[in-house]
Amino acid sequence: MNCLEFRRTLLEDPGCKTPPFLEHAQQCPVCQREYDRAQGFEASLRDALRVEPPPDLAQRILDAQHARTPASPAPRGRKAWAVSGAIAATLALAVGIAMLRPGGSEPPADGLEANVLHHVQDELPHLHEVQEVSPQQLAKLIESLGGRLKQPLQQVNFAGKCQMRRYPGAHLVLVGRKGPVTVLIMPGERIASLRHFSSQRFEGELVPTDYGSFAVIGEKGEDTASIAATVSRDIAWSG
Repeated sequence: MNCLEFRRTLLEDPGCKTPPFLEHAQQCPVCQREYDRAQGFEASLRDALRVEPPPDLAQRILDAQHARTPASPAPRGRKAWAVSGAIAATLALAVGIAMLRPGGSEPPADGLEANVLHHVQDELPHLHEVQEVSPQQLAKLIESLGGRLKQPLQQVNFAGKCQMRRYPGAHLVLVGRKGPVTVLIMPGERIASLRHFSSQRFEGELVPTDYGSFAVIGEKGEDTASIAATVSRDIAWSG
């Protein structure tokens, strides 16, 4: 099992116990860190969903509801306990989910830029891989997503499938003027217009297309617009 296969398995089944999966984690320090981080997140999720509300929380919620609507008769007996249990369970789940978010804050309405930057950050080892991907390999990858490579891209050091939010896509690493440049091809991720975004280290472009969008992310000062134009010219899509 190689690093790419390991990452895909870890994404799909963090609790995988197959020998090739576990052996790779033991032999590859980078993947071992990703494995440990995934296991920590899974443990946090389980702990969050085990949050127990105070014993009288459900009754206090019902009392507050009754105080706001005094004309409504209060449920009695088993029905009252069923309502109490449902409210308590719902509230416990909401608390658990909130605990998984930094500061309990809501995610942005459209977080594609943030997802792109997080994806690059999570896959930093790929920036330093040099696989010398052939035009034939790249063409096959693009075809698997419904596209066609019209002409070879300049020096592709890494190319593989990846998952961006809801849809499968492709993760490429090209050679830029300032260093490695990530290109994320994202079928189905539709945006209305070109967007520029940046972080402390990276900057990039989100480019709308007929099939969805793609992102170009490089070090600060990289000519991402020129690379985006090249990707638009050299890859065609059936829509």
